[in-house]
Order: sequence, then C-alpha cells, then structure tokens
Amino acid sequence: MDTRFFLTKTMLEKQEAVRDYQRFAESESISEIKEAFKTFAEVEAEQSAKIKELLDKYVPEEK
Repeated sequence: MDTRFFLTKTMLEKQEAVRDYQRFAESESISEIKEAFKTFAEVEAEQSAKIKELLDKYVPEEK
C-alpha cells in the first residue's frame, strides 16, 4: 500500500472521528459519557496531528 495514501486516509478518518466524538459529546446528558467522548476526540486529534507531521516530514507531496 502507498505510504502517502495510507497516512492521508488514516488522518482523514481520525479527523472525522474527532468531529463525530465532539458532536456526540455535545449532545450527551450523562456527564461521564460526555467527558469520555471529549477525551476520545482529543486523543484522535493528537493522533491526526502526528500523522500530519509524519506526512510533511517523510512523504512530501508530489508536484
């Protein structure tokens, strides 16, 4: 599998998960569940940022 493709695909999936987790957390009334999904969103966002860093560093965009 192509490295750029896989990293980009994974980064986009994580960004989508962040949005989904945040949206769910905002609509949840049970505080423990709400806080868990806020944390899940933060973890996914950190992972997405790390993947972006790896893309920029090791797999430059083709021109």
